[in-house]
Amino acid sequence: DLSGSHEIVLFSEALASARDLLDAQKPVLIEAEVRVEGEMAKFSARRVSSLDDAAAGACSVFRVSAGPDLSLTRLQRALETGERGQGRIMLAYEPGDGRQIDIAMKGRFALSPGLRAQIEAVPGVSMVSDSYRERGTRLPSARILPLETAVGAR
Repeated sequence: DLSGSHEIVLFSEALASARDLLDAQKPVLIEAEVRVEGEMAKFSARRVSSLDDAAAGACSVFRVSAGPDLSLTRLQRALETGERGQGRIMLAYEPGDGRQIDIAMKGRFALSPGLRAQIEAVPGVSMVSDSYRERGTRLPSARILPLETAVGAR
């Protein structure tokens, strides 16, 4: 929340385990206990974790919608720089002739806000949406192909 500020107490154990995250000045997720005293809320941190890691663990699939002007080179570069994790990326490619080709991208990725932003910046990508699915369910049926095979090298 950038509109205000709140004081959060970190006791020595929580502070010691969160020191690297706090020193890096990256966004964090804080699990805290809240006590209300009068009109004041007091927060005591129980645990501090990376916001990117928490987001990557929450989403299981990025669905990337793209058209015929998709830059394969830039998409490949974005995926190569992404960290490995448990998430999948589904490409919904529309070549411009009324068809949609669904492609399950090879590999598993940490689906972080940073990777999402990199994919959204790729020319030809019109949308990146999150998908949350129950553990153990399968992805929609799609062939896993090298991207160049599926959409033609550019």
